[in-house]
Amino acid sequence: MFNYPNAGIARKFKVVFGWQIMNYFDPFYGFDITKFDDALKERYGDYEDGTTSLKDFVKDKFGENAVGIIEKLICGIE
Repeated sequence: MFNYPNAGIARKFKVVFGWQIMNYFDPFYGFDITKFDDALKERYGDYEDGTTSLKDFVKDKFGENAVGIIEKLICGIE
């Protein structure tokens, strides 16, 4: 079972992406990257063109710090 994200990373996620982190968090599986990816596509359109990854899109749209937030969430850190 994953620990819930701490208030610091939850705040950063909200500031950067404008969404509550708990919308993308499952206590058994942790951060739901697929659900997050789907939400980004719904908001910004399908960015996958065969060369653009989710990481590339997040970096270009939100910056390197946003990539760090997602990587920490995927790894269950913080």
